[in-house]
Amino acid sequence: MLTGFFYLLFFLFAGEFIARELRLPLPGSILGMALLLVWLSLSRKRNSENLLKASDTILANMPIMFVPVGVGVMAYWALLSQNSVAIGAALIVSTFIGLSVTAFTFGAVRRWRGGILPTITIGPTSMSFAEGSNGIMNYSFPVTRSGNLTGTSSVGWFVSGTDTNMAEASDFIGSIFPSGAVLFAPNETSKHLVVQVSGNADLNARKTFMVTLGGASGATITTAMAQGTIASHVASRSYDCEN
Repeated sequence: MLTGFFYLLFFLFAGEFIARELRLPLPGSILGMALLLVWLSLSRKRNSENLLKASDTILANMPIMFVPVGVGVMAYWALLSQNSVAIGAALIVSTFIGLSVTAFTFGAVRRWRGGILPTITIGPTSMSFAEGSNGIMNYSFPVTRSGNLTGTSSVGWFVSGTDTNMAEASDFIGSIFPSGAVLFAPNETSKHLVVQVSGNADLNARKTFMVTLGGASGATITTAMAQGTIASHVASRSYDCEN
C-alpha cells in the first residue's frame, strides 16, 4: 500500500511542477491524474493493485480531507459573504455543466462499447397442469431478451417459497430449492428455465413458489420475479410476474 501512496504523491507533485513551470491554465492535480492514467495504460496495470489499496484507504477516510477546506472557508468568510451571489451562481452553473458532460460521456462510452445493454424479462406462459401424486412435473418459465442482441448475456435464477402456503424444499427434485442460469447467445431472444416439481402425496394442498432472476451479465433485468402455483388435482398452473 505504501507503494501506491508513493505513486499517487509522485504524479501529484509531477503535475503540480509541470503546471507551475509551464504556466498552464490547468490544475496540477488534474494534470497529475492524466499522467497517472497514461502511465497505467503503458504499464498494463501491473501496479494497479497497490494503487487500489491506497485509493481505498483515502476514500475510507475522506472526511479528514474536508478539514482544510472547512478551515479555509472560516478564514475567508467575510470575502465569501461579499461574493455569495456570484459564488452561488458559479456553483449552480458548474454543477449543471458537470452533470451534462458526465451524462454525455457515459452515453458515448456505452455506444462505443456496443450500445445500451439489452433487457431480460421473466414472464407468464399459457401452459397449465396440476401436480400428481408421483413422478416429476416440469414448470417451464419463459425468459425473454430484447434490445441490443449483438452480444452474449446471462442471468442467474433461484426458487424460494412465498406467501402463507409456500412451497418447501421437499416439493422439488432432490429436496432442495432449484437454481441455475440462463445463457443467451448473440441474436437469441427467448429461453426457458425449468423448475422440476416432485410428486406430492398431499393432493389437496395448493402451494406457491417464487422464481427470482439476479446477477445479470451483459444485460439488465426489468421483470425479476414470477410466482408459480402448485395445484393438486386441479389442471392449472398460474404465474404472477412482478418487477
